Amino acid sequence: MIVVSNSSPLIAFSRIGKLGLLKDLFGTIMIPREVFSELTIKGHEFGQNWIDVRPVANKSLVKSLGLRLDRGESAAIALASELEADLLLMDERPGRRIAEYMEIEVAGTVALLVKLTRAGKIDIKEELDNLIRNDFWLSKKLYRWALEAGGATQ
Repeated sequence: MIVVSNSSPLIAFSRIGKLGLLKDLFGTIMIPREVFSELTIKGHEFGQNWIDVRPVANKSLVKSLGLRLDRGESAAIALASELEADLLLMDERPGRRIAEYMEIEVAGTVALLVKLTRAGKIDIKEELDNLIRNDFWLSKKLYRWALEAGGATQ
């Protein structure tokens, strides 16, 4: 399975101490150099041997997408398109919409947490609350959906 990620799901999983669970789910995750730059800004270390940093060949697509999205999102969508990825990890709604329009399957942080809950790896309520404590904005509607989808009682 080819999986490409934008920075937000990786940062979110890192903040809650569950980054390794993404490796368990997907093995290797591909990211464009632009996303790696976002992850390592200000000296933060984000080197994982299962995160494969790749250049994006289609610079014109990145530039075109950059009219509406930031560099990391644009590059992640372009890389997912180039690699014909099975899945793009992205949280930001504008980028998700564009990726879906391009027929790229997208999953966000919350959907990944639900998947991990269903696999018996985490407690959904605990990790959603952990995300919120770590400055991840989550609507009440999405929070309730995740609890229900993960089989938790409110």
